[in-house]
Amino acid sequence: MISNHAVIQSAANAAWFIVQRNPHITSNIKSRLKNNFQTTFLYQKQPALSKIEVQAAFHKN
Repeated sequence: MISNHAVIQSAANAAWFIVQRNPHITSNIKSRLKNNFQTTFLYQKQPALSKIEVQAAFHKN
């Protein structure tokens, strides 16, 4: 399995490559990477919803 750090580093490398050609999107990429890094651990700790819980959520009115 690929570590989160490796994924973030790959994204950073790709972002650097893109920014060389499109400087105006630098801030957007930086904020996205920062948000991804800060929220990654939150998603990993969320328990998976059961099929019944998912169905109940869709059927609420």
